[in-house]
Amino acid sequence: MANPTIRLKDEFNIEGIVTIHHFAYRSDFIFKSEYHDYWTLFYVEDGVFEISHPGRKDRPVSLLKDHLYLQMPDENYSFRSLGDEPATVFTIGFYSGDEHLDLLANKDLACDEDLKAIVASVARESSLCFTSRVDSSYVYYLERKYNQPFGGEQLIVLWIKALFIELMRRRSRDNLLVEPVYDSESLKRDILMFERITNYYMDHITEHLKIEQVCKDFGIGRSHLQRIFRSQADMGAIEYFCQMRISVARDYIRDKEMSLTDTAKALGYSSIQYFSKQFKKYSGMTPSEYKNTIRSVQNDLIYQQIHYTN
Repeated sequence: MANPTIRLKDEFNIEGIVTIHHFAYRSDFIFKSEYHDYWTLFYVEDGVFEISHPGRKDRPVSLLKDHLYLQMPDENYSFRSLGDEPATVFTIGFYSGDEHLDLLANKDLACDEDLKAIVASVARESSLCFTSRVDSSYVYYLERKYNQPFGGEQLIVLWIKALFIELMRRRSRDNLLVEPVYDSESLKRDILMFERITNYYMDHITEHLKIEQVCKDFGIGRSHLQRIFRSQADMGAIEYFCQMRISVARDYIRDKEMSLTDTAKALGYSSIQYFSKQFKKYSGMTPSEYKNTIRSVQNDLIYQQIHYTN
């Protein structure tokens, strides 16, 4: 007698990817009345990102850093960056006829560390598999790279499915919005120490800090320091500092419109080559590539600046 075979359920069906890209949107740039027949997932990496739907009575949705939003197909919508700081947004456009997605659509969803890691996996794998136009927000089609890693495109789909599965599980637990939980005095002290050290990092952002110096200045052991950063930021203490330096570099390039050489010099990097290597490591793209992603009215004339009213 043959053993019975269980046909595994496939909860989400992704039929195809339309676009995957990063853009940094300045406050003078407004994407108006986009309409298409595929789903769009927005994940906010920096800044505040607002999505509105002309003709609907509901108020615009303002997405904070590490929040995401699933835009349904066949709807007119607009988006813009709120405030003085640009919004950096990771976007995935895809086709799916799965009815489960309706339960996640048009909601402001906060990401915990697990969800953020899944989004990062999609972005990393996509950068290995595809190139996309970044000189215009109007044209952002994907092109396959010739040296794609084995199974890369399949992994992208699997990571996207994993993201939606996790979102559905959180929805069932009513746990989409993540709030900090202070369960002990020790945790409170660690959080306070983390804030003190990150402020210290900003004061020394142009220096080449070493972990020994941080431990000495705060009277803390190396293992304790690493444990604090692993629990609060899911990375090592010096890795966090390096990411902060690159974040400031992005601000310089984007807001101060500094050249790459001047940016590297202002932040104390020993050479433009080392700066570019670090930028690529922590941003997933070179400084030049990042500079080309910055969208504004001045460098993307296909869109018009409009008077925006809520």
